[in-house]
Amino acid sequence: DYYEQQPIIQSTLTHNSQLQVTSFLLLRILHVKQLCEEGEWERALSSVELLDLIPMTADITSLQSAADRLTSSTTHDDQIAIIRSDLLLQTMTILYNCYKRLRSTVIIDPGRQAQIDALRVRARSLLVLVGLMQGRVRVEGSAEMARLEVMMV
Repeated sequence: DYYEQQPIIQSTLTHNSQLQVTSFLLLRILHVKQLCEEGEWERALSSVELLDLIPMTADITSLQSAADRLTSSTTHDDQIAIIRSDLLLQTMTILYNCYKRLRSTVIIDPGRQAQIDALRVRARSLLVLVGLMQGRVRVEGSAEMARLEVMMV
């Protein structure tokens, strides 16, 4: 948010709308990364949802359209394609850490259990999305995401 308000960045980005969209998206991804480094997992998850790149639903139609968007060279700049695997892995890490925090509480009430179940569904949906992207995610990232999802059971 700070970077988006700087006059030099605004003046540079007003000339190229695709550059502007990509730059703001990269700045928002940087903000997610900063939230993760601070251990603000819930806020990081909310920020990932606001990116509107990765659907957090189990609906196969929305997952397929997201996979098409993420793998299409015309939708996003090459800079987004470069960090695609890292963003997906970071999203799974966020989901896992939110899950771990919820599971660490001594008393699990029905509302908390519903949150845990929702995180599991989101993690499975993320793995389906990775599978739909047909090899455009690094193997190491896919393996780590699968490992984190298994640990959420």
